[in-house]
Amino acid sequence: MSQDRDMTAQWSSHTSTPIPRLRSWYVMTAVALLLLSACASTERDYETPTVTLKGLRALHGQGGLPQFEVTLVVINPNRTPLDLVGVAYTIRLGGHDLVKGVGKGYEPIGAYSQGELTLTANTNLFGGIRFITDMVRNKPEDLEYEFEAKLDTGGWRPKLRVTDRGAFSFGQNLASPAAESN
Repeated sequence: MSQDRDMTAQWSSHTSTPIPRLRSWYVMTAVALLLLSACASTERDYETPTVTLKGLRALHGQGGLPQFEVTLVVINPNRTPLDLVGVAYTIRLGGHDLVKGVGKGYEPIGAYSQGELTLTANTNLFGGIRFITDMVRNKPEDLEYEFEAKLDTGGWRPKLRVTDRGAFSFGQNLASPAAESN
């Protein structure tokens, strides 16, 4: 009879241990799935903010290179505020990096709102020389531009990248002064 009690005790101790572990595994899995689905639903409706160049003002630069004060307008089309840790941007003309700048310490941009950011930009001397050389050599009818901004919202969210591309057309009359005189 003593052996029967020992076998019952052994059997019950083996079966009682896995059940709480199994329950805790189910609970942890359910919580993980709930968190993942919550994250997926918030990101699904998220729209990338719009960034446009509002103003460019020349400043007195150090060392002979001009600096610029750049004003950007950021439009937040989302239902949550946009907390910016930092912003980095580049302005390219004709495929050459001409102006780069960074900024930090901005006020949050409210939900469905817009805000202005002011940054200081530096010019790229070698990029400027290459740009002017290409303009003189090639005399293009169109000048391609590209504005690229990286918005860092901090934390677990990925950095947002916004790009605006286009071209300015000089047209035939501007490229060929002789055509104007006829």
